[in-house]
Amino acid sequence: MPSNAKVKTTKKATFGGRHIIVHGNPNHFWHDIYHSCLSMTWLGFFSGVALAFMMLNVLFASLYMIEPEGIANLFPRNILGAFFFSVETLATVGYGNMHPISVLTHLVATVEMFIGLSGSAILTGLIFARFSKPRARILFANSPVMTVVNGQSTLMIRTANARQNFIVDATAKLSMLKVERTLEGARFRRVVDLKLVRTSQPMFFMGWTIMHVVDESSPLFGLTAADFKAKDMSFVVIVKGTDESTTQQMQARQVYEHTDVKWQHRYVDAIYVDADGVSHIDYTLFHDTEALG
Repeated sequence: MPSNAKVKTTKKATFGGRHIIVHGNPNHFWHDIYHSCLSMTWLGFFSGVALAFMMLNVLFASLYMIEPEGIANLFPRNILGAFFFSVETLATVGYGNMHPISVLTHLVATVEMFIGLSGSAILTGLIFARFSKPRARILFANSPVMTVVNGQSTLMIRTANARQNFIVDATAKLSMLKVERTLEGARFRRVVDLKLVRTSQPMFFMGWTIMHVVDESSPLFGLTAADFKAKDMSFVVIVKGTDESTTQQMQARQVYEHTDVKWQHRYVDAIYVDADGVSHIDYTLFHDTEALG
């Protein structure tokens, strides 16, 4: 390989159920460490913190062993004792029997204390940011349905607030993505917003069925399942609002491929009212559909 040749890096990205291989954009952990720390799992986060803690203590233990006589009452008198001394210094818990007595050890301990104090502040901020990050618990049906409402063909997507609190000023947006080609033969993916029967809810509490009427003004008018496949269509639904419990803005999204759409189906009723006038919602029926009679 020539010395000036570029090495391409690849990674896998996921958009809904669609997998995309990205080339030439390495996006290393260190390039955006704050976002990486917020987006990784809790297990990965604390595993990384524990690994960094161990590596720092091993590093400073090695530095202390340059002059082991600089630590009074070192026990055991090997790198393990220096490791324990490093843990006490990094955690800034205060010294017991072991304490620095030489200039070199004092200097190394000073640097380690500074790193320990800074690390504690950064770790506290990251944990707070992870806990305070708003997370919506909005359910989306597994499949959109193409059904008939009041004699008109309608694309419907069922949603529900699984947290069962109030989402204030909730808004919904539905977009269609399809593949098109220019007259010159260039291929691109076009985003088209679909008009909804209702785009907002003053208080989103239980369920909300998002509906797009497929009339003459709709981009979906006259299209069939085969047309959806030919244009490689997908749909993106986004729900936003303010969580009443935390007063934080939150949002949730769901991506559907054209294969997810069920034609000539409707959702099974999941909300009903009993004889006493009490409303019920049965989440076991939330994703169920049935063919139109």
